[in-house]
Amino acid sequence: LKNALQQDRNMLAAHLLLAKAYLAEGDVGPAEVAFREALRLGVNRAEVAVPLARIYLLQGRPQTLLDAVSVDGLPASVRLEVLTLRGTAYASLGKVQEAARSFADARAVDPGSAIPLVAEVPVLLAAGRGEAARDAAALAVTLASQDAAAYNARASVAHASGDLGGALKDYEQAIVLKPDYLDVRVARAGILVDLGRDADARKDLDDLAAGAPAEPRVAYLRALLANRRGDAQAASMHLDEVARLVDSLPIEWLGGQEQLLMAGALAHHAGRQYEKARKYLEVLHTRYPRNQGARKLLAAVYIDTADYPRATGLLENVLRAQPGDAQALHLLGRTYLAQKRYAKATELLERAAALGGGDPGVHTSLGFSQLGQGDRGAAISNLRTAFDRTPGDLALAVSLSNLYMREGEANKALDVAQRVSAALPSNPAALNLLGMIRAASGDLANGRAAYVEALRRDPAFLPARLNLARVDVEEGRFGDARTAYAVLLRKNSHDAKVMYESALLEQRAGQPAEALRWVEKAAAEQPADVRIGLMLITLRAATGDKPGARDAARALSARRPGNLAVLEALARAEIDVNGIKAAQQTLREMTRLAEFDAGALVR
Repeated sequence: LKNALQQDRNMLAAHLLLAKAYLAEGDVGPAEVAFREALRLGVNRAEVAVPLARIYLLQGRPQTLLDAVSVDGLPASVRLEVLTLRGTAYASLGKVQEAARSFADARAVDPGSAIPLVAEVPVLLAAGRGEAARDAAALAVTLASQDAAAYNARASVAHASGDLGGALKDYEQAIVLKPDYLDVRVARAGILVDLGRDADARKDLDDLAAGAPAEPRVAYLRALLANRRGDAQAASMHLDEVARLVDSLPIEWLGGQEQLLMAGALAHHAGRQYEKARKYLEVLHTRYPRNQGARKLLAAVYIDTADYPRATGLLENVLRAQPGDAQALHLLGRTYLAQKRYAKATELLERAAALGGGDPGVHTSLGFSQLGQGDRGAAISNLRTAFDRTPGDLALAVSLSNLYMREGEANKALDVAQRVSAALPSNPAALNLLGMIRAASGDLANGRAAYVEALRRDPAFLPARLNLARVDVEEGRFGDARTAYAVLLRKNSHDAKVMYESALLEQRAGQPAEALRWVEKAAAEQPADVRIGLMLITLRAATGDKPGARDAARALSARRPGNLAVLEALARAEIDVNGIKAAQQTLREMTRLAEFDAGALVR
């Protein structure tokens, strides 16, 4: 065809055939150019109206479709299709009434056609008109019992209403009628995932990934399966693929694709790319206001970025529409928890726990809220409930084991550390936690063994390397610890954490001058670090440099205003140099900051 056009640029038939070939291959840009050239050369509009309209929708240009593709003068069969496509374009622009009118006009052209009914079903679902969508889909199947699209429409209605069995049956019938129907095969795989039929879902998704490697929904479902089987690396890889694929799509077209917007938002949220997730979710929130899942995920993004007022507003709107939504209650509880409004957070999270069954996330948040209220017993109980259901949650295991240690229940802390280590056998951080609990319980030998095993799994894992050196210090093997720290500092001569550990080592070894030298170096690297700064104040005072201790305390206080521990050190340093008025001023500031915290006020 290209050779023919080189010979004669005005060969109408060649332009038309070339346009159809491009469109069949999904190459919509060149297809549009070829169709428009055919129009210029005088092709009958009926030949190109439908493919051009479809191209404009695929390009995310619904307004161009409405402006450029009219129904005037078209034969009935073509007019019906164009009116249907115009209805979809109006819906993409949020013009619901115009869309309904265009679909009705299409049905009036041929009441026996299923085409406009099938196209209107997703529009009705998005508008929350489930019964109307169900009636349209049922009529479409009646009118076109051999049309895969009609069964897909009826399946999507069942899927949206939670009738997974009915949806699966219709999706499978659609695949019988059209085996390469991508949307249907993706939807069926999604239902298999929801039903827990992971082996069947994985087989379908592997086949789809081979045949449609650029389909983001397939990558997202594969990520869900990988996460379910505990393969965090594969899940992360698939989510990165989702984000890359969705980001590469034209934003104008993407704005009309609810599922793809949600997939992109979920992938970016999982990857902590909150700004990119927010971009997709705000489009979803505007274009699909009935999508409460998108609204809740957008609220979660606002929580993660500390935009609590906007998160609260969104979640209160969700709860007005769905008062028993456990996930929304959980998120709103997290919002109040982040603002340290523990009583309100606990009230909401208790409601979420009652409604949400065994959601470990709710129990985790509730436990932290109760901890903030000082109800340690209830907090530990809820955190334990959450951990028992998710023993592979390392962050939860760290919090719970530390709580047990503070309560003097070392055996329970050890049980938590052992279980998370068993759940995450290749994770050096889990082994590091096990070593910490063993060492803190006085079992230095087995603590050392856990650290050694963590380093065998990952020789560059710094926390285990430092903890192993700390065991050396506890056992009085100061030379071994110094050697370990020297090796680390050769790799990174600016590592303030290693300098601080070296200071602790020398302090333990009875070398205060050497300890002071190391902490001075650490403070030079990280002057705003509270732990390092407090040690610098203490060591200067202990070595007789009380004015130097006061100077260090003032410098740290300037960098960490409002920190009660720093202010306390400053008050003591002022008293040590007889700066009574300055100390009194600092203590008054501490009293103001402590407010109703009785423990802090007594201190």
